[in-house]
Order: sequence, then C-alpha cells, then structure tokens
Amino acid sequence: QGSTVQPLGQNPDPATLDALYRRLARESMTPAQSTPYDALISRAAQQNGLDPKLLRAVVQTESGFNPKAVSQAGAQGLMQLMPETAKELGVTNSFNPEQNVMAGARYLKQLLDRYQGNKSAALAAYNWGMGNVDRRSEPLPQETRNYISRINRLMSTHNA
Repeated sequence: QGSTVQPLGQNPDPATLDALYRRLARESMTPAQSTPYDALISRAAQQNGLDPKLLRAVVQTESGFNPKAVSQAGAQGLMQLMPETAKELGVTNSFNPEQNVMAGARYLKQLLDRYQGNKSAALAAYNWGMGNVDRRSEPLPQETRNYISRINRLMSTHNA
C-alpha cells in the first residue's frame, strides 16, 4: 500500500496526531509488544471461548489499542462498537475499556456462532455488517477483504 506522507506542520492539532497514530497502529503488521489491555483481552477471550490472538488482532486493527478512538462512521472504543450495537450489548460507556472489550468479545462470539465458526464470515460481518454479509450476492468489498487479511496476519505474529 503506497501512501504519501504529508508534513504535519509546526503545531499539528492533537486530533490529527491521534488519527495518524491510530492509522499507523492499524496498518502496522507488527504486533504491539504489550499493552495495558492484554489481561482484559485474555479474560474476555477466555470468558467467551475465543482465541486471545483473534481478539487482540481485532482490537489492534480496529483502534490501534486507543480506548478513545472514534471512527468516521461513529464506531467507538477499543473494539470500535457502533453505538446501537453497544447499547444492545448493555454498554453504557463505549470508551470504558472493560465494557467495550467484554461487549465486543460477546459480539464477536455471536457472529462466530451465527456463521458456524467461519472466522472469515464473522470478521466480514464485524467489519462490514451482518446484514451486508447475509444478503451479499457479490464479492466482499476490498476494504473488508483487507481487514480479514490483516487480522489473519496479526494472529500469526502474536505471541499468546
């Protein structure tokens, strides 16, 4: 992926720096060495019968381990839950790492169950939306294919 580096100027605003950091963390193929969320991710994975490598890769890809991340679409927190999904999962504060990761893990488990353990289908639904995956009659969008590929690469490099 060829991307052009733009100069930030003398005093870049914090939002620009934050967006740049999140993008670099998401696009990096190197797993973060350790984060303050490792124990939480492991606990959420264990409680939901998920591979901790999968959950960690989703968090890294979604937010770059930034609990205050907000996407252009409005997804929030470490696992980038959409407000409506978060509400359905009982989340009262999407920026609270515990609530966000626990709910995101439950949601990912629901998707895996819905698609009979098909990890690619579950990840596609997490990224593109369940409705889109259920009614698709053509190939997945490139962004979603890249998302699944990135998660798989990160899973293969994580030490868990």
